[in-house]
Amino acid sequence: TNSISNKIPFILVGNKSDLENEIIVDEQDLKDMAEKLDISLFLTSAKTGENVNNLFTNLAYMFFESRNY
Repeated sequence: TNSISNKIPFILVGNKSDLENEIIVDEQDLKDMAEKLDISLFLTSAKTGENVNNLFTNLAYMFFESRNY
């Protein structure tokens, strides 16, 4: 079970970064949580496309790195 979870890439994603005046969760809290979980954090906006490509590129890279070839 633990070996399986080590092979699954996890990323913490904060969406709607374009709505700066409506953000409820503090960015530092997200950074702290990502650090605590030892995972990457991406703040994205589906509306503007900000950081979306980087998120999926990083996730694909993590997936291929986790494979045992």
